[in-house]
Amino acid sequence: MRTVTERGISVATFVIARVTVTDQTRYRAHERELLCAARLHSGNVLAAASEVETVEGSWDASRTIIIEFETHESAAEWTEAQRVLRRTQRTRSAITDMILLDGNAAST
Repeated sequence: MRTVTERGISVATFVIARVTVTDQTRYRAHERELLCAARLHSGNVLAAASEVETVEGSWDASRTIIIEFETHESAAEWTEAQRVLRRTQRTRSAITDMILLDGNAAST
């Protein structure tokens, strides 16, 4: 169930990751696990791409990943699990910047 605002509007939480891959072979294996784990936490992978079009500023990343979660809590649980992996496999294969972004219904 999605998070509901005080106005009764259902919003999702998004994880946005900017990844600089340092070991392609290890990273490929890790990314498969990462995406499967997201699904176990009610995550929906919206995008996982190597190519992006930068329209302003700079976006230095080998991979960009966007995952939608039904609730902030499920996104936070998933990111905590990723922190554990960061100490092991992920830090040996990539440098990652990751944010949680709570969706916001457009004002009318």
